[in-house]
Amino acid sequence: MKTRPVQRNPKIERRRRIKRLVIVSIAGLAILASIIFISRAKVLSVEGVDLVGQKTLIEDDVRMVVDEYLDGHLLWVLPRRNVLVLSTGAIKHRLTDAFPRIEDIDVHIDGGDRIVVSLGERSAHSLWCVDQDYEHIFEEVCYFADTMGLLYARAPYFSGSVYLKVYFDPVLVADEEGEVSNLVGQRVTQVPDFDEFFTFLSDLESSYPVVVKSVHIDAFGDVYLVLSRVLNYPYQDVEPVIIYHQGDDYETILRNVGVVFDFPEFDDTFTSTPSWLESIDVRFDGRAFYTFVPPSSRITSDEPDQTTEEDSIEE
Repeated sequence: MKTRPVQRNPKIERRRRIKRLVIVSIAGLAILASIIFISRAKVLSVEGVDLVGQKTLIEDDVRMVVDEYLDGHLLWVLPRRNVLVLSTGAIKHRLTDAFPRIEDIDVHIDGGDRIVVSLGERSAHSLWCVDQDYEHIFEEVCYFADTMGLLYARAPYFSGSVYLKVYFDPVLVADEEGEVSNLVGQRVTQVPDFDEFFTFLSDLESSYPVVVKSVHIDAFGDVYLVLSRVLNYPYQDVEPVIIYHQGDDYETILRNVGVVFDFPEFDDTFTSTPSWLESIDVRFDGRAFYTFVPPSSRITSDEPDQTTEEDSIEE
């Protein structure tokens, strides 16, 4: 005997679907309401922020960035201040973007209701300055660079030799319209290798009796090392320079500078008139030049002086 298939009533099926949908919706709303209630529970809410390790950063500025995150909501509903929703990684990212001078950062929840932000600020290694005409010397546009060559903050004016100043032609950092924007967050690109450049300066000062006061890099790759002392003679108002080109390797530059200092005629002239030393130029392959010019001539006139002494040394 064959059984006839049971025919389903469309109206009954429709009512069942609607009933299931209502039950699921009510359950979903109940779960969502529970989540919202729990997320707003004071026992799970961050009540304060503690900062550790900041030195030059303004505490209120750091707190403002953290509070701006905590006052927001996830999916427009769940408060980020809740420890179950809070993302320490997001706080790290925001602080790193807001304060490039931060080198190391740790964010964790302590005691269930407080955020502890531990900051390690970058240490200034040198100053990198835009080499242009300023109405006042205090208007110099300089940036702190850390040991990795990151320009992490604008620097105030420093006199003396607190930091080595490296001046660079604005053309080297200008955009397509010739404008120089804020360089904070960028890395030093004016020298081929940041570490090798400062190793070279250190080798120069340890190998020969010179002290480098500042560095100037022009748009053509020529580098001028301004010297504050040669042998035992200090310079103040009118300082000599060592000139080289960035296309030359540092070993060759050091060797050519040594050739000049070992040259008897250079030594004799320097001994008698140390203040006259104007430049040591090692930009030319196989040859090194040096000039002695009275300081008064360099100050009062751009024309060559009859007392100028220039010589070259061929290797």
